[in-house]
Amino acid sequence: MSEETDQELDAQIAERLMGEIRPLPPADCDDPISITWIGTAWLHTHEFDRGDVCEVEPRQFSSDISAAMEVVEKIREQGLGILICDGDTRKWEVEIDNGEIEIAAARDNALPRAICLAALKAIETK
Repeated sequence: MSEETDQELDAQIAERLMGEIRPLPPADCDDPISITWIGTAWLHTHEFDRGDVCEVEPRQFSSDISAAMEVVEKIREQGLGILICDGDTRKWEVEIDNGEIEIAAARDNALPRAICLAALKAIETK
């Protein structure tokens, strides 16, 4: 897997693991201070620094630990096991198994990102 930005990684998690494709911004995008959820994986916001443009962006699964724990729960719902540890390399290590063998693993300085990277690898091997 190539090195992705957090937002690209988040979008992959939203679509491929959470099962929610990127929605279009709402047609009535006229409230510049509204921030609303679309489904559970996408957020509708306004980008003031770009001329008040309506945006739909993925939830921050790879940088917010509470969102990353939803990724953990989704993995577990699929009957997979997940092991999280602080490895010898001072990076977080995340391993996902199918009850018999490890099917995916990832390491990263940030735990939420390591969870997301391992989850995507697990999806690819299923």
